[in-house]
Amino acid sequence: MRKRMRTAAGVLLALCLWMLQPVVALAADGEALRIGPQPLGSALQSLAAQAGIQILFPAEAVAGLETPGLEGRYTPEQALRRLLAGTGLGFRATAAGSYAVGPGLESAAAAPGAAPGAQRLITVTATRTEREVIDVPASVSVVTAEEIARQHAAKPEDLLRSLPGVDLTYMSGSAAAGIPVLRGLGQSFAGTTTQSLLNGMPVEPLAITRRYLWYAVSPESIDRIEVVRGPGSVLYGPSAMGGVINVITKRGAGEPFARISAGAGSHAARGLSLSAGGTAGDFDLFLAASAHESDGFVQLTGTPPPWRDWFDYDYRDLDGRDSRERKVSARLTWWPGEATDLALGVHHFENEGAVLGGHPNYRIEQEGTLLDAALNHHFAGGQLLKAKLAYSDVSAPRRTYDYYEYLGTLEEFYHDREDEESFSAELQLDFHPLEGNTLTLGGVWWDGRWSSSEYGPDGELWGEMSHRSRTYGLFAQDEHRFDRLTLTLGGRYDIYEHYDYEAYGTAKPDADDAVFTPRAGLSYRLRDGLALYASAGTAYIPAPNSLKYRSGGMWADNPDLEPETAVSYETGLKFESLAGFLDGSAALYHTTFKDKIARGEVETGTGTKSQFQNLGETRVLGFELELNTRLGRYWQPFFNYTYTDSEITENPSDPALEGNRTANTPRHKFNIGLAYDNPELLTAQVIGRYVGERYFEDSNAGYSRADSHFLADVKLSRSFRVGAGPEWVASLAVDNVFDGTGYGFWYERLDGRSWWLELAARF
Repeated sequence: MRKRMRTAAGVLLALCLWMLQPVVALAADGEALRIGPQPLGSALQSLAAQAGIQILFPAEAVAGLETPGLEGRYTPEQALRRLLAGTGLGFRATAAGSYAVGPGLESAAAAPGAAPGAQRLITVTATRTEREVIDVPASVSVVTAEEIARQHAAKPEDLLRSLPGVDLTYMSGSAAAGIPVLRGLGQSFAGTTTQSLLNGMPVEPLAITRRYLWYAVSPESIDRIEVVRGPGSVLYGPSAMGGVINVITKRGAGEPFARISAGAGSHAARGLSLSAGGTAGDFDLFLAASAHESDGFVQLTGTPPPWRDWFDYDYRDLDGRDSRERKVSARLTWWPGEATDLALGVHHFENEGAVLGGHPNYRIEQEGTLLDAALNHHFAGGQLLKAKLAYSDVSAPRRTYDYYEYLGTLEEFYHDREDEESFSAELQLDFHPLEGNTLTLGGVWWDGRWSSSEYGPDGELWGEMSHRSRTYGLFAQDEHRFDRLTLTLGGRYDIYEHYDYEAYGTAKPDADDAVFTPRAGLSYRLRDGLALYASAGTAYIPAPNSLKYRSGGMWADNPDLEPETAVSYETGLKFESLAGFLDGSAALYHTTFKDKIARGEVETGTGTKSQFQNLGETRVLGFELELNTRLGRYWQPFFNYTYTDSEITENPSDPALEGNRTANTPRHKFNIGLAYDNPELLTAQVIGRYVGERYFEDSNAGYSRADSHFLADVKLSRSFRVGAGPEWVASLAVDNVFDGTGYGFWYERLDGRSWWLELAARF
């Protein structure tokens, strides 16, 4: 064993030393582009899609302008010069790597010190319209394709761990994806407080809290992730209390390619992934498939303290939590005209793994398919029509449970099955009734169903539950630019219906809620590259029938249960140096989480019973700082800090909780790192993550306290060619390099030092 370990260590050391040797990578000069004569606005959109860049421009600046187009191989800067020739407009590369187009801008090839051909893609989910981030009255972070490649993340939600204002209720293994939570609002009996989107659309049923999106997508298929912190119900409906996370997948535009990679790592982990894509005529195509297996590691070393008085035997892992997963995705984009594109996407996943390691009958199987479609059409007058559809069909066909903690036996106690389905449709129109004005109108329809069945070990049906939910929504938003000032006003009206609820043979009444969520914001440019902003908004989580109607036994109904709501106020500063060396933001916010649903007690004719009531209130005061810098041509230091003071201010059902911190919310967090990106030598990233102490329970009991931790990861990759063959990339990722101790959620240990070695070829 020791000999094998020494041999493996020698191989890793040799690979690291080899990666640090310089090699010149061959690269094509520019992208193959084809953009026909058309309005300038749609031409810039086409260039952004084909070249894989982000181009930000005010719609009023390009209204009425035409371009003859172009065809051939061009760098982004060359293509922009051709398209903007004679229009009176210019462009500049921003510190974020995007391109800003507008009057009075010098058409420089790139900002001094900026990487040539930078391809960081930034769109603004915050307003549903394409705006430069500095003009948006919200705190926004973007994980780009380049950053995704540098991180070598095993799971898509891991890409969020280094962002300000983001916490993960994290458990390892493909059978348990982490759930992202923004701005310390935590979870709720009524559902999640953070809305996750796939290409701008919800793909998960409203009636449940399981977040299947993070099972379905793989890091290989993601183009970027946009995180918008702050209440987002005005544009995205329920559950966007802490904010919105939008996962945008790759389109495959550009030269045709194929990529294959194989890797292995700690805990006997092994994986294989394939991807291909490119442009053919009027079509862009991207395909990806991946498989990953691992023997896992022991996450729960003993029965959690709150449960030690409940169980006669241990509730813990007896071995590593093994897991297996398979994912397939595809996206096809058709350009029937220069001003129109239609995209269709599909993601399918299957996974299986241990809930508790070493328990053969404490396991879960999951599978599902997510579909999305989007149509965009640019009118000659500058109007933009967007139509989107999304569908999901996901299930846990078998979840088994043993009775080890009570009887000390590993035999099956019971198993269940869970099925969920959702469908959503959306229509949006952007137009410009006045100079400097963008008006957005839209409507959404969203329907979801959920069912669960429980069975004994012999297959006998014990009971069933099912319910459905539906939302109709109308939203409007007006953005108006007054020279340096941009004012944004919006509102959304939702009708949320709960129906067909049946529990163990008993039908429950239907119910509905109606909620209006307004938002206002303004951004003021003090000068080019420096802006102040302020905003105020609201958000909500519906009160589902499963909480309103629970009569029978120890529970009493509460048909008057109201939705949970949040009111938030925020102000901040955004900055971006003209030289491209520094960009960042600072935000200060205050959120009140009202009408929080909690378990209370009520007197009935048959005695005291439990009942879900609007009892709780949480106050969150927070500060977020984000800095991204560039030193010279290749070095990119970064730092962000999050302060979150999340306090339970009201809880009549348990006054002892008042004044306590909300569970799983650290008061202090920071991330610090350094990236080195030199395609002729090496790509590397070192990042350290500090998470302050937190509590696993609202009681803040001493046994539920998790100490602070600091974990560091190192990522290395190197590109090379052998003769005229394909481009090869060798990469090594070492997570938790100092073998620190950290906890993800509810006494679940994070992995110690682990490594992943991968070799990929791109044709």
